[in-house]
Amino acid sequence: MRLLPNVYQLCGNMYGSHQNVFALEGKNFLILVDTGFGDKDREIIFRNIDRYHLRDKMVRYVLLTHEHIEHVCN
Repeated sequence: MRLLPNVYQLCGNMYGSHQNVFALEGKNFLILVDTGFGDKDREIIFRNIDRYHLRDKMVRYVLLTHEHIEHVCN
């Protein structure tokens, strides 16, 4: 879901996941806020990266909001 220009929610309840993952879009890069957990979240995240045409932008930074295991994708 695009929340604001250059701010996207890539994973969360509306996508059938408990984990919220956000992306901040820079000129040629992304900043991920949290990462989700496991294969299901990874599939949701990649699907939304494609949906919003962000695939050509490299993830430059990952911000982890806290240390729960579900916020450090394996």
